[in-house]
Amino acid sequence: MRRLAALLAGLVLGLGAGGCVRLGPKPSNPPLPVKLPSAYEQAATGMVQGRVDPHWWKDFADPTLNSLVKKALAHNPSITIAAARVMEARALWERARALRLPQLSLSATGKKYQTAVNPYMPLLPRRYESYELALRASYEVDLWQRLASADRAAWEGLLATEAAKEVVIQGVVAQVASAYFRACSLEKRLSIARQRVENLRESLKWVQARYDRGLASALQLKQARRGMLTAQAAVVLLAQQLTLARQELNVLTGAYPSAKGPKCSFRWDLKDLKPVPSGLPADLLSRRPDLARAMAQVRAAQASVAQAIANRLPRITLTGAFGYSSMYLHHLIGPASELWSLAAGILAPLVDWGARAAAQKAAEARLKQAVASWAKAVLTALQEVEGALATRRYLLRRERLLAQALAEATAAYEVATDRYKRGLSPYLDVLETERARYELADELVQCRLGIVTNRIRLYRALGGGWRGFKEKGNAGAEG
Repeated sequence: MRRLAALLAGLVLGLGAGGCVRLGPKPSNPPLPVKLPSAYEQAATGMVQGRVDPHWWKDFADPTLNSLVKKALAHNPSITIAAARVMEARALWERARALRLPQLSLSATGKKYQTAVNPYMPLLPRRYESYELALRASYEVDLWQRLASADRAAWEGLLATEAAKEVVIQGVVAQVASAYFRACSLEKRLSIARQRVENLRESLKWVQARYDRGLASALQLKQARRGMLTAQAAVVLLAQQLTLARQELNVLTGAYPSAKGPKCSFRWDLKDLKPVPSGLPADLLSRRPDLARAMAQVRAAQASVAQAIANRLPRITLTGAFGYSSMYLHHLIGPASELWSLAAGILAPLVDWGARAAAQKAAEARLKQAVASWAKAVLTALQEVEGALATRRYLLRRERLLAQALAEATAAYEVATDRYKRGLSPYLDVLETERARYELADELVQCRLGIVTNRIRLYRALGGGWRGFKEKGNAGAEG
């Protein structure tokens, strides 16, 4: 056992010699593709940044949405796939790390064999036995950090995969929230359309009664019937869209694509929505998981370049063995049967016709691609934030105008209905004002859905929600 300890000690001495020379680009952050301003151009004034909250969907204060997100996080197949990819990347990193350590193996062999008869020495035995038990060790002195670079590349690959998982999670949550609010808006629009059918049915009764008394023309009666049938067709279309939205929502939560869905509990007056602080553009680099993934991919590519360079240099390997060998099994373990060896070897590539050089060029090209992809991701992230902030401002302004127009259209419809009942206006005025009121009510719901959907995009663009932020002055509510 002393010899075995000495053998292993001799191999471990190579650990001090490894990792002495760093080759290839040093892992670092690439330069930003643009100069970042001190604040977002489209940000609301008077807002300062707060604490990032990854559970941004809770800001909607909707218990139904919270329940749906919980189900999706537990049962969505895309999240399960992303988690499995993280497990795979972790296993690859553990493998790369293990290759940097001395490799030990235990071998045991036993055989019996027979040789041909030697006519010149007929007294020699023809049958033999051979037994061997040995512990073998090998270690590559990582002088050029080839294995260390592979370890680093695998580690950065793991970080990139973990960030990709967060991207998937945030994407699934955003899809669930968007599908839920779309279903809620369709329920609201369907309710408005059905109420319109009831109103037109009552109007048709008035026109029918006036027609029976000779006070309304056949044209007015047909106009009233046409209006009611058109409204009924709109109800059918909205019901179809609601069914599809509920099916999508069920699939996102890992359930059967049923047409049944949860009861919507969202308030469409948007009074529960609070203003969103904008933060600083530089904050995106640490918040958004897609940027973290792109940065990890850059560093993994840098490590791969170092590994490709090291592959072109000699490899130094230490090997050793200790064990027993004997022709008789019962004499296998004993001082007379001991065997041991310790060797050092070097393998240097001489002629490979440019294969390793080409591999290095390919790794350098992949590094350029990774840097460009990171720059593109940064620009895309900034565009998404600025676009969501600008869209938010325009949608809020449009929502206020539509609400005012709806109030005017409702008043006009009441005036036209009253004048028609008194015989002062044609029924066409009733149809036009009723249609205008319905279209504005429907458009207002869709505009508010756009505000909520854009709010989801803004949360994703900023890398999460906000908790504990402060306001300078009174910025007002979201809508």
